[in-house]
Amino acid sequence: MNDDANTYEELVTQIHYLPPQEQEVIHRAFDFAYAAHGTQKRKSGEPYIHHPLAVAHILADMQMDAQSITAALLHDVIEDTPATYEQIETDFGSQVAQLVLGVTNLGEKVEALKKVSAAFNNDLTHEQRTAASLANLFLAMSADIRVIIIKLADRLHNMRTIRWLTPAKQSKKAQETMELFIPVATRLGIWEIKEELEDLCLQVLDPEAYAEIEELLQARTRLLTHDQEATLIQLHHKFEIDGCSAAVNALPERVSRLYRYIRAYGWESAQTYDGLRIQVITETHAQCYAALGSVHDLWAPVPGRFKDFIAIPKEGIYRALHTTVIGLRGRPLEVRILTQQMQHLAKYGIVGYLQQASDRGTLEQLLPRLSWIAELAELPTDDPTTFLNLFKSEITPERIRVFTPKGRVVDLPAGATPVDFAYAVHTEIGHSCRKAIVNGQYAPLTTVLKSGDQVEIIKALAPGPDRAWLDEDLDYTYQSYTRRQIRRWFARQPEEVLIAQGQELIEKEIACWGEYEGWSSSDIERLARQRGLTQESLCLRVGRGDSSAGELGVFVLSEILENPVDRPEPLTLE
Repeated sequence: MNDDANTYEELVTQIHYLPPQEQEVIHRAFDFAYAAHGTQKRKSGEPYIHHPLAVAHILADMQMDAQSITAALLHDVIEDTPATYEQIETDFGSQVAQLVLGVTNLGEKVEALKKVSAAFNNDLTHEQRTAASLANLFLAMSADIRVIIIKLADRLHNMRTIRWLTPAKQSKKAQETMELFIPVATRLGIWEIKEELEDLCLQVLDPEAYAEIEELLQARTRLLTHDQEATLIQLHHKFEIDGCSAAVNALPERVSRLYRYIRAYGWESAQTYDGLRIQVITETHAQCYAALGSVHDLWAPVPGRFKDFIAIPKEGIYRALHTTVIGLRGRPLEVRILTQQMQHLAKYGIVGYLQQASDRGTLEQLLPRLSWIAELAELPTDDPTTFLNLFKSEITPERIRVFTPKGRVVDLPAGATPVDFAYAVHTEIGHSCRKAIVNGQYAPLTTVLKSGDQVEIIKALAPGPDRAWLDEDLDYTYQSYTRRQIRRWFARQPEEVLIAQGQELIEKEIACWGEYEGWSSSDIERLARQRGLTQESLCLRVGRGDSSAGELGVFVLSEILENPVDRPEPLTLE
């Protein structure tokens, strides 16, 4: 037990920030996990306990709470040992048990995941089982954000030790990490984990490029060491003259970051790019802007390369000032200016807010930053593969930031419309939306918004969304989340009202195609029967918004084409 004890002693040192009674719970969790895993080995041949300990170390570095570290130590015992959920709940409490349950993807124990758990059967392929398991994970995340933070730490250690897997499994694991876990880490602002995961995935997916870029960075570091030191000295001296209190240090270049640069601009550009990156740490927001003035006074800024993420946080979390200037020898110099607190948030993102919120006993301040998690929780889970496809589409697109008239920043995917904006501000504002003013001018509700736009919604006196918004071909909405909210509004109406509205819509659609012998606007029953439905159920589906006007047109056209005897000639789309 010597190696395990040494690792555990390091953990004991790390958790000194926790109260003694919470440290004692972590001690008990280690003993429980050590006994439960017993002689189990990892594929590397090392004792299995090394893995949960490593995950606990990562969380302790982030100064996570005791329940999270306890769950990290226990996160594999339900799946891989005879230990049960009930034992963990009895010994460590329901919150720890639920965290363990979420991380180990056992959806059958979680009420909110019934649909996904029903998919776990022997008929599923390995890929479908993996999809169902991950769907579980991301849905559990909506119940407790700590689930995904623990899972990110778990995935990080698995990627660090991925060399023990077969090449095929390494590739699958790395691809899955790129598509799912890295985007989540990005949205949560946990850049420390995100950037290391990117490097580890690149080593697996494109090892030749990784090795070549790593060699290029090492050569560049040797060449620029003198200029880097001179730059830091020059800036430090400038701050002293200006009376600006700030620490200055170099930012290391990551392989994955340069890899993205190469994909955008090519190898030749990367080989000739010899810029430096430095970081300026101040104590207050005001000092950040004072330091920016000193930087621009010392070196000429590059036009269009200044970004104020303090005023408008990136992903609602990351705060800093970014500027690029022309430094020594005419080389580009990227400067990031932030406070110590911002630096902590830059590394650990939402974890920093969790720590602040727990001090005050409330997580309310996190809700605006985590609204996208609630949106993910509403994705349909009947089919795990469909869930993950929707998840990828909603988690990865380019984001824009638009403003309310009062200056509130609303984060949206690129392609969003005023209707998407209205629902992002508040569901009831979305339901009442009738017109939009964009940058002081009336704009169609189909307008594609851009970063920096100011949007004002003109509301109707009586709420009620337009059914046309559900038709994706009409481009009123971009986000599937928006359309789900609209369908939910219609679904809450009385069934008899929905049936009547659905019948009216079908009659209008039939009328658009004209009337001919053997077919009239009152003959909905034949149309329903053709699709294996009753007239009432078809009208209800249309009334609820489950079928759009465009789909109705296809229904009617197919009915006409299937009855050539009755069809007038010539038949045109018009």
